[in-house]
Amino acid sequence: MAACLGSTRWLWATSTNTSTSPDPAEYQPLPTAEWTSRSAPSSSRSPTARGRSTSAQREKTGTIPWPAARRLLTISLAPRTGAFMALVALILGSIVNELIIFQSGSLPSQFYQVLLDQDRKGFDKLLIWGVLVMACSAVAKTACQWLVANLALRIRTALTTALHAAYFARLRMIDALDYPDQRIAQDTDRLATLAADTVHQLLLAPFLIASYTYQLAALSGWLAPVVIFGYFILGSLASAIFIKAVAAVVAAKDKAEGRFRAAHAHVRSGAEAIMFTSARAPQAEQARLDTVFEAVISATRRVMAKHWVMSTVTEFFSYFGSILNYVVVGMALFAGRYDDLDKPALGGVISQTSFVAIYLIFKLTSVISLLNAVSDLAGHALRVSAILEWEGDDGNGVGGDGADGEEDSDEDAVTLVQVVDAPTGSSDALRDGEVMVLEHASVVLPGSKRVLFPDVSLTVRPNDFILITGPSGIGKTSLLRVLTGIWPTPTGRAARSIDTHVVPARPYFIPGSLVAQLNFPLPATAPLPDADAHALLSMVGLSHLTKRAGGVTHPHDRAWYAETLSAGEQHLMAVARAVRHRPRVVVVDEAGANVDDVAVRHVFAVLREVARATGMAVVAVGHRAVLKEVSDAVYEVRVVGGGPMGAESGEVDAELDAGERVLVRVR
Repeated sequence: MAACLGSTRWLWATSTNTSTSPDPAEYQPLPTAEWTSRSAPSSSRSPTARGRSTSAQREKTGTIPWPAARRLLTISLAPRTGAFMALVALILGSIVNELIIFQSGSLPSQFYQVLLDQDRKGFDKLLIWGVLVMACSAVAKTACQWLVANLALRIRTALTTALHAAYFARLRMIDALDYPDQRIAQDTDRLATLAADTVHQLLLAPFLIASYTYQLAALSGWLAPVVIFGYFILGSLASAIFIKAVAAVVAAKDKAEGRFRAAHAHVRSGAEAIMFTSARAPQAEQARLDTVFEAVISATRRVMAKHWVMSTVTEFFSYFGSILNYVVVGMALFAGRYDDLDKPALGGVISQTSFVAIYLIFKLTSVISLLNAVSDLAGHALRVSAILEWEGDDGNGVGGDGADGEEDSDEDAVTLVQVVDAPTGSSDALRDGEVMVLEHASVVLPGSKRVLFPDVSLTVRPNDFILITGPSGIGKTSLLRVLTGIWPTPTGRAARSIDTHVVPARPYFIPGSLVAQLNFPLPATAPLPDADAHALLSMVGLSHLTKRAGGVTHPHDRAWYAETLSAGEQHLMAVARAVRHRPRVVVVDEAGANVDDVAVRHVFAVLREVARATGMAVVAVGHRAVLKEVSDAVYEVRVVGGGPMGAESGEVDAELDAGERVLVRVR
């Protein structure tokens, strides 16, 4: 113990961390420090519930509003992404490709003429020209394919960057949206690929259709284009009926796929716990995943059914189009339009007219076929745009359960309206001698009007060691969320130092070395000499990890930390991380939950040594008896009218659980 505490003093004297002494300017109010509560009518919904239900309804109906679509377009084609220039290049490349296609399509009519005229020299020249045209056609086609892939990559980069910004800005709302990882990783990729593959075709289609319409009218009269357009309109109306339904089932399939993948990730992360539970547990989880997969199969079959009907209609019009060109040629021929032509010239005109008619039909039916892709595109766009919509919420959408996050019904909704971020020095900022404070604040479950704490006050000052205790499920973590700024408070004053570090109940690890873990959230390359890293680990009793990890700078993936470190070692690692950053306040959730009493006393002795050197305050949340020994002040969460409830009992009466909480200082 003495050696470890000695290393603590050495660390503070030699650490390369550039943090300075406490600066009043660093003491800021909680972001959203001042809020007002406005009761909503019983039929109203909270922003989170309303946003969740709106997104879910859109995904069920396959409807994506224009503002959401416009936002996706704005992000995807922003100048800084290079996507707009990539689109321009793709359009220009497609135009060149279409010109080459026209030349290749004109070759048969020219061959007809030179063959019927028995022109050997003309044939040789045309053959050389044809080879050149075909070579250019191959190059142009592969170039367009590369340009499509390039545009898809740029769109995905732009969308993913924007989605990451929205996602991490509202990370506390992670439970309000299903499978955000799938939306960002998989749906965005599909959206970008489909968009790149279809947008240039849709943009060029009107011009190509107009050009071939004019050429067909010049060759066979205006009746031929009218017949073809009537055929196209009929096919479009038939296909449009199915677009909305297909978009909805595609979104539902994506959701089912995300649930299936998440279930597998959950099993992988808890494999050992499953094996420890029971010999029958693996079979039970297998049955559960089989059930989840059945939902995927069911959703896939619905997509297949919708696509089958839509594809049947589309393919019928596509195949019928292959003989429609002969219909329009026959109409012009039997109407006497070509009576003045000799046979070689007639053969060339018929061939050219047939090509123009076929290509016009192809372009029109391609538009119908594109509707299939557009329906899938809409389904992916629905799921991607939902993350961007959450970015526009007012920040109150926090999912949760019970006293520590129970979701209430929509009938009990309340809207929390942000008024202003209180500036430093105002009545809502920290005052002299405070590093964290709740003053007559209320704790309300976000997305409802269920009040857990109607009036709670707590002041934390430098060097304070405070324990917040109470039975499991009574609301300690809810109070902690308000105290640390994750949840807003409708009333009262809530503020904290911006230099606050939380040791969560489940520590977060990143891929990287032990040094990277200690540095987080600083970059992994932030200066931390090996000697300092060893001293930090030794302080909390984790010096043995250096050998196990192959050195403090040897990288490991995230799974290594989850599978190799015990729950207690993970907790101590998070404590070492907090000490490394020398914050003004350390908040330890579920303190000592996974370590023995000896380790708890040792860790708090280290924290006190650091506090003497830096003025750091410690707020511990937990119900271990040993925590009272190492704390200067003890506060207990109680249910109004319930009297004191021993922390050791770990039980909350069902009737009292519905009551309001108070925070009482018991020592």
